[in-house]
Amino acid sequence: MLDAAAIERVREQAWPYVNSSDELHAAISSLAYMTEQEFDDKEYSSLVQPLLDSARVVSARLSDNKSLIWVATESVPRLAVLFPMILTDNKLPEFLVQQKWEPEEALREIVRGRLEGLGRIVASDIANELGVKEEVINAVLLALEVEGFVFQGQFTPCPQPLQSSMPAAVEWCELRLLQRIHRYPIDAHRKSIKPVSLEVCTEFLFDRHQLISNQSDNSFQLPALDGQTQLQNTLGVLDGIAEPAAAWESELYPARIDSCDPGWLDVMCISGRVAWGRYSLPAASQRKLQ
Repeated sequence: MLDAAAIERVREQAWPYVNSSDELHAAISSLAYMTEQEFDDKEYSSLVQPLLDSARVVSARLSDNKSLIWVATESVPRLAVLFPMILTDNKLPEFLVQQKWEPEEALREIVRGRLEGLGRIVASDIANELGVKEEVINAVLLALEVEGFVFQGQFTPCPQPLQSSMPAAVEWCELRLLQRIHRYPIDAHRKSIKPVSLEVCTEFLFDRHQLISNQSDNSFQLPALDGQTQLQNTLGVLDGIAEPAAAWESELYPARIDSCDPGWLDVMCISGRVAWGRYSLPAASQRKLQ
């Protein structure tokens, strides 16, 4: 499962940018065709008339019960191999009439164009748009997968009730767009994890090791614990640390416990609450000096 927001973001980015008649022509050409719903949703009606006047795009119905599609004139021969009726109302220049396409190759390039502009799709989407069997589109998608152009999987999170009621449809996504979908959540996660400043890190370490501030401002103090409790908390923090014996009472304890009494440690050792000793041998050079 991929992030739904990332899928939608990449889908919007994959769709060609259109701000003029020339850009609309380029978009229709790159997408292989544009459905009537896509055309109306994007509100391209104000840009298409110059293209119709210059015969750069045509509109056609692939069958009587199918909605209108828009096709760039240079792409008509590719569609005409599969849907000869598209030539009924559209006359082509001679150089386009001479183009020869194999049906399998034509359908593969049509599906390729749709994948580049739509991002994640299911086979039934294209099958319904073209009026062909879903098995035919699945075979084309498998051929594109062999090329490494597209990957199949389950990318869109399904609502919880649907997960148990029916199997999810296989989804397909062009490799370049799929990599972008994967990258966006990672980039967002990295931005959400920001390193703290040196000052904040130092304060955390001082608090973690219970170091006493050198400032004399005592306007705000937490309720003080008794001496042996403070010492036991400090020993819990320093548990397992190896330091010279003289440093414990002269440096480590006083830096963490105000007015540390050496007798507290003796009482805790006699009671069996703590123990001390040497658990590692000194280096060979130090043993020679001893």
